Amino acid sequence: MSEQPKSKRLPYIRHSRWGTAYTYVRDPDGTRRQIYLGKADSTASWRRYYEIGAKVTAGELIPHRDRHEPEPPKQSFTVEEVVRTFLKDARKKYRNPDGSPDGEFDSFVQAVKPLLKLYRDLPASQFGSVKLEEVRDSMRVGES
Repeated sequence: MSEQPKSKRLPYIRHSRWGTAYTYVRDPDGTRRQIYLGKADSTASWRRYYEIGAKVTAGELIPHRDRHEPEPPKQSFTVEEVVRTFLKDARKKYRNPDGSPDGEFDSFVQAVKPLLKLYRDLPASQFGSVKLEEVRDSMRVGES
């Protein structure tokens, strides 16, 4: 029984811990190339996987723009959206026995005000330690 050539095997599908799906193919020169398929377990990613698999098993070349497929699209959340999601969850978690928000929740609300004042519309991916220090410094100025 002869084994199929490697180039004609159906590629494996992989899922990353970031919720994306990808597969690998071999180029004619033998290099291994990763192909982004889409959001993990989405209809679109499975469709793309079977399209790639059909081409590989038929011995066709998988076209690509350069040596790598484009990066998966990144969702860009603003700082305000991240804070809003956090406060929504905190409102459920930090409650008094009667169901009203407790003092801990009120502390969170007060703590994020300087952050929102400075960086409400900033993409959250651009918020780092330097900007956190700027928020902290703005809070110190407000105390004096």
